[in-house]
Amino acid sequence: MQPSHARAMALELKVRQRLADSLRYILSECEGVLSALPASLDSALSAISQGPIPPLAFGAYFQLVLALDEDRHEDARVWLSELSQTRNAAHELSVRDDAEVVERHRELMALADTPLELQTATAEKSRGARALIDQAVALLEQADPELREEIRILVREIVLVEDSPASHFAFDGAASLMAFGSIVLNAASQDSRLAMAQALAHESGHVLLFSFAAEGSLIDDDGEAKYPSPLREDLRPMDGIFHAAFVSARTHRMLEQLMKSNALSEDENRLASQSAEEHRRNFFAALETIETHGCLSARGKQVIEDCAAYMRVARART
Repeated sequence: MQPSHARAMALELKVRQRLADSLRYILSECEGVLSALPASLDSALSAISQGPIPPLAFGAYFQLVLALDEDRHEDARVWLSELSQTRNAAHELSVRDDAEVVERHRELMALADTPLELQTATAEKSRGARALIDQAVALLEQADPELREEIRILVREIVLVEDSPASHFAFDGAASLMAFGSIVLNAASQDSRLAMAQALAHESGHVLLFSFAAEGSLIDDDGEAKYPSPLREDLRPMDGIFHAAFVSARTHRMLEQLMKSNALSEDENRLASQSAEEHRRNFFAALETIETHGCLSARGKQVIEDCAAYMRVARART
C-alpha cells in the first residue's frame, strides 16, 4: 500500500526478466517456423535484461504472441523485427503525443479489451497538460517524494490523447499490461496540478498492480462474472473492481500526504479534502464487492488487506 522505490525497482526488474525469459522460449520454439531471425535479437534480449525499455516493446511482444497463435507468420516477423530494435530507455519520464504512438496504444488497449476511441491531443491541450505534469511532479517531489520515486521507476512514458468525437464515453486515463511502463492521459481532463497529481497516482497504481501480478495472480476466478464498479459506468470483472479499490486507496493516501505537507493552497486543501472523501467512498464500495464476491490469491488478499487497514484508519480520523 505504501509507496516504495526499492520495491518498485525489484518489481520492474521482475517484469523485464519474465519478458526476456518468455521471448527466449518463443525463439526456441520458432526454430524451423520463422526463418532468418533478426541477428540483433541477442542485443535486444541483453537490453531487456539490463535496464528499462520502451513500453511499446511489451506491445510488440504481445502482438508477436497473438500473431504466432493465429499462424500469422508474416506479422510475427514484423513484430520480431521491432523487438530486435529494443534498446534501453532513458531514465527520465517521457511525454509523447505523436500520432503513431497514440495509434499503437489504441490498438493495444483494444487487444486488452479496453477499446478507446483516441485521437492525438491538439497542440494547445498538449502544452497545457505538459505544464501540469511538470507542476504535479514538482508537487510530489516536495510533498510525497517516495511516491514520486515509485512513479519514476514504473512509468517511462505518458501518452497524451483526447477523446475522439466518436467516443461513447469520456475517460481520464488508462494503462495496460500490453504497454507496461506507459500511461495514457486525456490531455483535456486535468485542469490543475492537484488533478494531474491524482491522475499520476491513479494510473501508476494500475502499473504497480501489473507488476505485482508478475509474481503471481491476484485474482483466482475466470473473469466471466461482472460487477458494478465505483469508477466506471459499465460492469467490470473482479480484476477491474480490485484495481478500482487499489487505486482509490493509493490516491487517497497521496492526498493525505499533500494535505499534511503544507504544500497546497487553501483552495487546493479544500479540493483535496473533497477528493479524498470521494476516493474513500469508492474504496469501500469496491471493497464490499470484493469481500462479497471475490476469490483472491494469497498475494491478492495481502494487497487488499493492506489497503483496507490503511483506509479504516483514515476513515476513523474523519
